[in-house]
Amino acid sequence: MEKDLISLYLNYKKETESPYIYHRWCIISAIGTLIGRKLFFPFGGDRIFPNMYIMIIGEPATRKSHAIKNIRKLVSQTQYEHFGPDKTTKEKFLLDLEGLPEEEPWQKEKYGKKSFTETDLFGDIEDRVPKEVWIINDEFSDFTTPGNDEFYTTLGKMWDWDDETSPYESKVKNSRSVKIWQPTISILGGITPELFTRTFPPQLLGTGFLSRMLLIHGERSGRKYTIPPVPDGELTAILVARLEKIYKDFGAGKTITYTDQAYSILDEIYKNQEDIDDVRFKTYSGRRFTQLLKLCIIIAVANNSTIITDDVVFMANTTLSAVEKMMPKALGEYGKSKNSSIMHTIIEVLSTAYEPMGFQELFKHVSRDVEKPTQLAEILASLALSHKAINVPGKGWIARKEVKKDPKFIDWSLLTEEEKGMLE
Repeated sequence: MEKDLISLYLNYKKETESPYIYHRWCIISAIGTLIGRKLFFPFGGDRIFPNMYIMIIGEPATRKSHAIKNIRKLVSQTQYEHFGPDKTTKEKFLLDLEGLPEEEPWQKEKYGKKSFTETDLFGDIEDRVPKEVWIINDEFSDFTTPGNDEFYTTLGKMWDWDDETSPYESKVKNSRSVKIWQPTISILGGITPELFTRTFPPQLLGTGFLSRMLLIHGERSGRKYTIPPVPDGELTAILVARLEKIYKDFGAGKTITYTDQAYSILDEIYKNQEDIDDVRFKTYSGRRFTQLLKLCIIIAVANNSTIITDDVVFMANTTLSAVEKMMPKALGEYGKSKNSSIMHTIIEVLSTAYEPMGFQELFKHVSRDVEKPTQLAEILASLALSHKAINVPGKGWIARKEVKKDPKFIDWSLLTEEEKGMLE
C-alpha cells in the first residue's frame, strides 16, 4: 500500500475515463476540506488554512461529474456531514452556515466549548466552533443564479477569513445580521468553458473570488470502459479509514511545521516567482504563494505527517505549476481583450520570421482582423510596451526572444504520464 494518500487514490481510480488530473485535485480538495481549521501554517500574525477553491473545467464528456461525484461518495462514508447545497442564494447560504448543526462530541472536546451570555459580544454564538461547508457540485453553474457578483464577493472574502476576535457578520433580508464564527469554505465544482462564461461575467475576473480559484483544465483521457469495473472493496475501506482519520485526528489550533531545507526552497520560490504569462491572471499571481502553502499542508498530511519537508514542497510546486501551465487554456477566450487574438497572431508570425518584418507585410497577415492600419499601429505599440516585440529602426519588427529559465523546484516525473502529456 502506498503511504501517500494522493497516489493511493490515483491508483484506486486508474480504471476510469476521467483524466487523472481531475482525480488528483478531487482528492486534494477532500483532504483540505477534512483538515479544515484544525491544522494551519503560521504566517506572521496570520494563519493559512488548507481550504481551497477548485474548479474542474472541461468540454462535455470529459467525465468531470464522475470524478467529483466519486470523491463526494467516498467522503460521505466518513463522519463528515457538512456538504453544501446544490443550489442556493447568498442569504440562504449565510443563514444555513450560521445554523449548521453542532459538531460531533469528539470534535467539540478537541475545540473546547466556550459558552457566552446574552450580553456577550457574540450574542447568539454559543460555541467558538468553526462553521464548515464543502460546496461540491459537478454542475457548478446550477449553484446560484448566473452573475451573482455579490455572492461570489462574499465567498472570496471567506477564502482566507481568520479573525479570533469577532465572527463574520453580514446583513441579510429584513436587516437581520448573521454571525458566523470562523467560516471555513471549500469549493470543488465542475463546469464547461461555455457555462463558465455564462456563470462568471468577465468583470469578476479581477475580483477576489476568481483570483482565489484554481482552474483545473482536463481533456478526454482516451480510456473507454463499456461497463466500468467495480471499485476494489478493500481499497475503498482503506481510503475511507484514511480520510476519516484526517477528519478526526487533529485538535484545534495545531500548527504545521517545516524543515530548514523546506523553508529555503519556499523562500527562493517566493522571491523568484514568475507570473503566468497571461494578463487575466494578474490578481491570481499575488495569491500564488498562499495557494502553494495550502497545498503543502495537504500533501504533508497525505503523507501522514504534519511536517513540510523539501519533498513536500517539490510535490506541491510541481502540482501547482502543472495546473498553472494549463489555466490560460482552461479560460479559452474568456475575458480576453478584443485585440488579444490579433496580438497572438502577430507574435507567431514574427517568431517564425528570419528577419524583421515591415508594417505593410504584417498588415497582410491581420488585415481581416483589424479595422484599419492605425489599429495595427496601436497593437504594435502595446506589444513594444509589454516587451514582446521590438521595432528595429529602418528594418521593421521582430519578436523579443525570451530567455526561459530551467524550471526550478519542479519535478515533472512526479506526475502521471497522462498529466505530463497534457503539458507538451
